[in-house]
Amino acid sequence: MVHFKFFLAIVLCAIVSISHAGNPNKNYTVKYIEDKSGDCYPMNINIKVTPTKIYAENTSSGSKYWDCQYLGKIEKTDKGVTFYYHKYYLTNKQVYFIISDDKIMKYRGTFYHIILFDGEIQYAL
Repeated sequence: MVHFKFFLAIVLCAIVSISHAGNPNKNYTVKYIEDKSGDCYPMNINIKVTPTKIYAENTSSGSKYWDCQYLGKIEKTDKGVTFYYHKYYLTNKQVYFIISDDKIMKYRGTFYHIILFDGEIQYAL
């Protein structure tokens, strides 16, 4: 009976981990936007990224969303280090939305995801 309970616990853990693996929906909070001169301005914009839509809350014009198409994972190598990004195409704005897979930018002691969107560089948690 003890072996059955142990086996059942392992199966339940496996089911839970599989159900969460590969979840394409991601949530980020944009904390800073960098302008063309390299100055950063604080923000607090919540973003939810799905394979077909990108939602933004707390923007200057309220909440909004864009239809998008997920174009896959891309890799860029800089000085011998490879970084991975997710690339989306916003069909109604006709621009790309690219976000780093990992937190790769350090600003004020904290590492952030980099988002490239419509000519802006954004730092997100």
